[in-house]
Amino acid sequence: DALRESEERHRSFLNSFKGIAFQSTMDFEAIFFHGAVEAITGYREDEFVRGNPKWNEVIYPEDIPIFCTEEEKKLHFVPHHAFEREYRIIRKDGQMRWIHEVIQNVCDETHRPFLLQGTMYDITERKKMEEALRESEGKYRALTDGAHDAIILADEHGSILEVNKRAEELLGYSKQELSTMHIQRIHPKE
Repeated sequence: DALRESEERHRSFLNSFKGIAFQSTMDFEAIFFHGAVEAITGYREDEFVRGNPKWNEVIYPEDIPIFCTEEEKKLHFVPHHAFEREYRIIRKDGQMRWIHEVIQNVCDETHRPFLLQGTMYDITERKKMEEALRESEGKYRALTDGAHDAIILADEHGSILEVNKRAEELLGYSKQELSTMHIQRIHPKE
């Protein structure tokens, strides 16, 4: 009964897991692929376990170099090595998705890595928000730097947070110097 209950808890957890839990050989041959596999990749779990496709076949071509880093190599010889990485995949339907992966090796009793395991999460929406924020910041920077007036942004305590190029020119200080000043130093109260 205890074993059945434990298996049910484990199955329930994996079935509601919003990411992908995986185990593979040291050569990245899938042993276990479970969770939101189809929702994230468009492929079923058993397709990856059968090796059709292999995980490296869904990786976005420009991101393949991410899998040739020193961190990646350490998985093969540094006991209990773990790291995180972000890369893109191409779903079965051709859509591109961003993945955040946490991967680590599992060692035998002699501390020799013999298995890889980890989790993957779809972070596509977060990446879209980050890109939108970068675009917005770029537009803000273009607008303020193109202004003919000095623009200074300070917090409620008077610490200078941001200045445009015109403020630097008129005040004779660099942005870095101004960021260490209090607004009263350049605009004293009367």
